[in-house]
Amino acid sequence: MQTSAAANVVLPSLLCPAPLASAMLFGFDDCALPLTHGTQVHLTPGQRPQLVVRPGPEGAHDKVILYYGAVIRIGDVLHLWHSGNYGPLPNTIGYERQQCCIRYATSNDGVAWTKPNLGLVEFVGTSANHIV
Repeated sequence: MQTSAAANVVLPSLLCPAPLASAMLFGFDDCALPLTHGTQVHLTPGQRPQLVVRPGPEGAHDKVILYYGAVIRIGDVLHLWHSGNYGPLPNTIGYERQQCCIRYATSNDGVAWTKPNLGLVEFVGTSANHIV
């Protein structure tokens, strides 16, 4: 939500509810949205649902993508940290936490993503991967 220069936005649920020049509120954030009594909050699928970052080949550290975590724009580049699994997926509740890792990708347009070789974490004998 953009506001005019003279207006201020106050979100009383924040730790420091000082007036803000502007605020962006997400419809699924039921803590920050004021006056929600009698309303229903839900997500609606996009018009062109698609995977943003493609999973890797069988046996790779990025074979399964669980969720997209955080995206930050720095200059003209989008930086994405996302979570996923590797290895076989057992048929048990909570499997996504057994062989999980956080990975990193970048994009200039939000559609085509690059998985840079970070060299930080060894996986199957090599650190040539984008594991954080």
